[in-house]
Amino acid sequence: MADLPADQASKSPMPRLTWANGNDLWQIMRGKDAQFAHDHLYLRRHLGIEQQMRAVLLDWLAEIAYAYRLHRETLHLAVEYLDRFMSECKQEMKVDRLQLIGMTSLFLAAKVEEIYPPKLKELASHMENYSNNNEEAISQFELFMLKTLSWQISPVTSNTWLMTYLQIAAINYHAFLSGGGQLAERHREHNTHIVMPLNVYKNCSSNPSQLISGKQQEFYMKNYMKCITLLDLCLFDMDSMRFRYSMLAASAMYHMLAKASACAQNAAGLVAGLVQMCSGYAIGELDACVRWMAPYADVCMEVLGDDKMTAVKQFSGVDADDAHNIQLYYPNLDLLKEAQIRKTPSKFCPNNLTNSNILTPPESNRKNHQSGVA
Repeated sequence: MADLPADQASKSPMPRLTWANGNDLWQIMRGKDAQFAHDHLYLRRHLGIEQQMRAVLLDWLAEIAYAYRLHRETLHLAVEYLDRFMSECKQEMKVDRLQLIGMTSLFLAAKVEEIYPPKLKELASHMENYSNNNEEAISQFELFMLKTLSWQISPVTSNTWLMTYLQIAAINYHAFLSGGGQLAERHREHNTHIVMPLNVYKNCSSNPSQLISGKQQEFYMKNYMKCITLLDLCLFDMDSMRFRYSMLAASAMYHMLAKASACAQNAAGLVAGLVQMCSGYAIGELDACVRWMAPYADVCMEVLGDDKMTAVKQFSGVDADDAHNIQLYYPNLDLLKEAQIRKTPSKFCPNNLTNSNILTPPESNRKNHQSGVA
């Protein structure tokens, strides 16, 4: 995993906050970024499980999250729990336990993040060979997972970092560009509108639309939808664990803002400056992550396109202001395959990413109609 520069933790871009000390909050977030580390080579300890099996598992979890209208943060928490569990577990995990590990991670994440999480019976019903034993198995495995995670279940995900960066960017974007790349100090000193997901700060709303102006909200929403789509895809590749979540979010922000302003004069320099102002990372510090992420960004823009990525789907029973936070489902395995072909054109890219018999998505007639997507 890429190391954090020695002086990086002291560089806080946080404005003055009414509900917390911005510098202290930044230090806590940076500390968690280092604490919740993952081993991108953990499959060496779990023989029989391959990278494409993990990708199929995440795709299955993403579809379940979409079916139950779970928040994006819930899926990101589930992936973090899964990868950290597999990184730290001393016991070798077999293929036949992979689905149980994934569902337990999602169940735990939903209880942490959702106000009304799906019932255990509902989630267990999507596992193969469903029986009452599935519910008991998840309950028992949940305790084992929590012990393995040392009961540490409040990481700062790449989604949280992205929300933080883009809120800072939305507040300062126009001042930054009109000032020739300089941040207006009055925004840094007096703005109080940074908010966090519930698992980071329980007393704050995670809805920035109530706190920023119309133009700022438009900037935030459009770029959040594009960047989170890119981050979702990147998480399917185990090599993403080589980088801290804070670096992944900053790199995604750089790619999408740079592509959106590619025709502007000195666009790359201005975007790099804006990313550094929001994240504390100079573009040179992000170089390896930005280069690694490039094929994924290209695939998102070329295959999905700007319009599809920025479209906010409305769900019955979900507040319109919260709709952008609900997990969406894309053909992730196809996108992953295309990105990996571009990343390693000289290597054979497995054709069986979408043909695995290990896991199957929840059948439409087995989804809870009250929880399903409208």
